[in-house]
Amino acid sequence: MDLKEFLLWEQATRDCIDVKKIYVDMADDLVAGILLSQIVYWFLPDKEGKTKLRVEKDGHLWLVKGREDWWDECRIKPRQFDTAFKKLEEQGLVEKKTFKFNGDPTIHIRILWDKFLSRLQELLYQLEVTAAVSTVEEEKTRILDFAGFNESVKTDLQIGEIVLSKSVKTITKNTDIDSKIEGEREDAVVTAPVSESDLEFEYLLLKEIVEYFYPKDRTGGDLRRYVDAADIWRMWRTKYRDLTIYHVYAAIYTTNHSPGSTGYDATAIIMKRLEHAQELLIPMKQAAMNNVSDFKRRLIEKMNSRQTG
Repeated sequence: MDLKEFLLWEQATRDCIDVKKIYVDMADDLVAGILLSQIVYWFLPDKEGKTKLRVEKDGHLWLVKGREDWWDECRIKPRQFDTAFKKLEEQGLVEKKTFKFNGDPTIHIRILWDKFLSRLQELLYQLEVTAAVSTVEEEKTRILDFAGFNESVKTDLQIGEIVLSKSVKTITKNTDIDSKIEGEREDAVVTAPVSESDLEFEYLLLKEIVEYFYPKDRTGGDLRRYVDAADIWRMWRTKYRDLTIYHVYAAIYTTNHSPGSTGYDATAIIMKRLEHAQELLIPMKQAAMNNVSDFKRRLIEKMNSRQTG
């Protein structure tokens, strides 16, 4: 065989083992990950949507394979199988029992779906966090000041409050909350505000939403659980100007309600999800509009109360 023949063979051969890297991560071991990947394959439906498994015991479908059977399938030797399967068992991902099959005691294997899916979700979320943090850090270096407002936001946050340059009456007039929400057209959600007072009001509104879903007094001192409204604002108003507060709400809500979100950098995840905010808003558009309307109303009441006080 020469190099050309080898390349043709390499392209044509189907003598492969399809292993998703996430299964190696779940198993925390390469051989155990390969074994887990093959076990998952047998539990997946065939092309017609039917199960590949034929043995049912104790109310469950089982994969029937002995220690020696795995070599032909994925080049795992019997002793390697013993070690790898023990690691999967210790993590609660699978179990095996010995039942008679064709008259002989044979290993039966099944996936413990509750633990398997929980562990898979946890790792997928960690990967999402890692990607989000990486993307956000890159974007932070490129974000420019937007109309001079970002610097005032940063300064005001350091002393605890942002100082509005417009009166509450002006903001209330420009926002026109009650009539706008009630009579809002379907395409109004995709229209971004442009006036300075709108920008200032929406920043405060963003802070209200963030504080509702991620109260500062519940962070327990863990900075990863603290969501920085200023960072989200800067990303939103520089890179995603076409988005509205409804889209941002959808990104915050989705992150807050994602399984396994506690303990990860929620700010980075929310900022990453702004990229997909258009899609996130679709299934929750009406709820987002209603809920944001409530946030606006409460914010105006709070601001009016401060003025009169």
